[in-house]
Amino acid sequence: MPGDWFNKLPLNSIDNFEALGRMFLTEFLPWRTRKRPWVYLLAIKQRHDETLKEFIARFNLEKMAVEIPTNDTVFAALYSGISPEGPLMTKLGWKQPSTLQGLMDIVEEFINEEEIEEILKAMASSRRHREKDEEILKAMASSRRHWEKRKRRG
Repeated sequence: MPGDWFNKLPLNSIDNFEALGRMFLTEFLPWRTRKRPWVYLLAIKQRHDETLKEFIARFNLEKMAVEIPTNDTVFAALYSGISPEGPLMTKLGWKQPSTLQGLMDIVEEFINEEEIEEILKAMASSRRHREKDEEILKAMASSRRHWEKRKRRG
């Protein structure tokens, strides 16, 4: 393989041995990463336990490791990667986007709705915990008053 590479170099394209060494290392560095073909994007699927936000973040990270894909390719891969059982697919059934930007607008809107729902759940849970804490404090105070009365009598 290196011999083939060397034989394909244009005549007089190397000025000295140092330049040859740099060209060789640039071509054959073992840690040099090669971009994956765009078809790889079609294999990226939303995991069962993965939120839509997590999936989009992972998809975008993987997209950076792929040869420059077209918007149509990204659209098709992203659309097919979204979990078919997820609530977003129901929403997409009503709003059929035809462009990557249209799909991303719907995805962003959905993620925002999910985050708001999570915040509301956390607030409700916090309120319930606060109410339980208040009940416990009242019970403790009542128990303490009762104990102090018994102590005074006795």
